[in-house]
Amino acid sequence: MSIPRVYLPGAQQGRVATLPTEEGAHLTRVLRLGPAAPVQVFDGEGGSFAATVVDATRAAVRVHVGEVAPCAPEPPVRFVVAPALIKGDGFDEVVRDAVMMGAVEVRPVVTAHTVVKPRVPMVDRWRRVALAAVKQSGRAVLPFIDAPVALDQLVDRDAADARLVFVEPAAPAPLTDIRDLPAPASALVLIGPEGGWSPEEIALFGAKAMTFVRIGERTITSERATLAALAVLASMWER
Repeated sequence: MSIPRVYLPGAQQGRVATLPTEEGAHLTRVLRLGPAAPVQVFDGEGGSFAATVVDATRAAVRVHVGEVAPCAPEPPVRFVVAPALIKGDGFDEVVRDAVMMGAVEVRPVVTAHTVVKPRVPMVDRWRRVALAAVKQSGRAVLPFIDAPVALDQLVDRDAADARLVFVEPAAPAPLTDIRDLPAPASALVLIGPEGGWSPEEIALFGAKAMTFVRIGERTITSERATLAALAVLASMWER
């Protein structure tokens, strides 16, 4: 059985700390762990440590933070993923995939063809999904999940070194055309909605000198495009 991974903001080696309420409840009520049980804690900022449960009650769980523990390495490129909102539970999968593939920020965008009305509870759920994905993937960095923002606002504020717009399958250049370029320090990855980008949005991207790319010659659903795009980019830029 693998050692449970637990989120502990501000974790410091050699200290005894109280876990966040939800994290402690999961250990005691779901995993049924008690004193002396080994766990691994991460601080959300890249720190990962071996730890041991000191005491566990319904009110609180305390752990002793021990030696530095290995965690999954972060990509050399700082990925900011900006997927268009989609209906149903599909966006949960988009967030999960982005986090597992190494995104440091997920910024949902509202586009001309977006039919979902953003609501505050959505963001809370996406942040829980992101935390679960961090635990599962072995990362120690907890990405920032933003509230939905209008597409033009995102584009105007972004300052990434590379700004890629995925247009499937009509973009003039396949993603592999940029494989010989040096890896940028940061990259904005824009993923379109189910109905595609509008002509006005395409014009906006062109005016901002953003790079149009496609993954292949086939149409990919919005739920799968994020995973496919980041997988190819990571493979090219981690070499």
